[in-house]
Amino acid sequence: MLFVYIPVFYSFYLSLLRWNLMSPRSAFVGAANYERLMVTPEFWNALANSVFYLVGTVPTSMVVGLALALLVHRTGVLRAFWRSVYFLPAASTFIAMAIVWQWIFHPSIGLLNHGLAVLGLSPIPWLDDPRYSLWSLIIIGNWQAVGYNMVLFLAGLGNIPTEMLDAAATDGAGAFQRVRYVTIPMLSPTTLFVLIVSSIRSFQMFDLAKVLTEGGPVRSTEVLVYVIWQQAFQFFDMGFASALACVLFMMLLAFTVLQMRLFASRVHYQ
Repeated sequence: MLFVYIPVFYSFYLSLLRWNLMSPRSAFVGAANYERLMVTPEFWNALANSVFYLVGTVPTSMVVGLALALLVHRTGVLRAFWRSVYFLPAASTFIAMAIVWQWIFHPSIGLLNHGLAVLGLSPIPWLDDPRYSLWSLIIIGNWQAVGYNMVLFLAGLGNIPTEMLDAAATDGAGAFQRVRYVTIPMLSPTTLFVLIVSSIRSFQMFDLAKVLTEGGPVRSTEVLVYVIWQQAFQFFDMGFASALACVLFMMLLAFTVLQMRLFASRVHYQ
């Protein structure tokens, strides 16, 4: 109640006010903040960037995470070691991770541009050019999410009865056929869970945009949570920031319900 429900309802209440954090007085304005939000270019730009980030990270991290989980699941003795190695990016602090990637993306001494130079290609201003800045954050997001998704898929693989795989092998199914017709259908509850969690995590991305790019260049990496933070703690417009937060909450809720409705018929529980 104290840390979840009360803040949620208080945020909705704040979204109905015009209140500058530096002023003790507030004024009730009803839906004015939501009307302002609909005509604010920063909101639509941030929404487009957030959706682009989701499309760039969620499918890739899920496919690669599943592939790694299938490989690690077959390693036996070294399973715990490889699981820890791939999960390290998800367990690392955002600040440390951002500093390392800031060096990797450095335009002159960065590791990526050094590799491009070895191949005879021109260096790329990864974080300084609007054409590449959001792609740079997508690369980091995938690097971080793959290990997290892999661990979730490993948990799902551990719940698949070995008798089903043995029966498929006895019937003559090869390794690829067992994965396609047994493993992947039995992983459908885990896959739906990973899809929902990954989508929510992608919309919550803030640290990378704040530390690496400050939303730039030219607003190319401004995502919804960054705009909420900016409105609340740079411009002190708590009413408008709360309206943005409420809209993001409703969007995530609707997106989650839509995903569950679309894929519920394809989920097979044991």
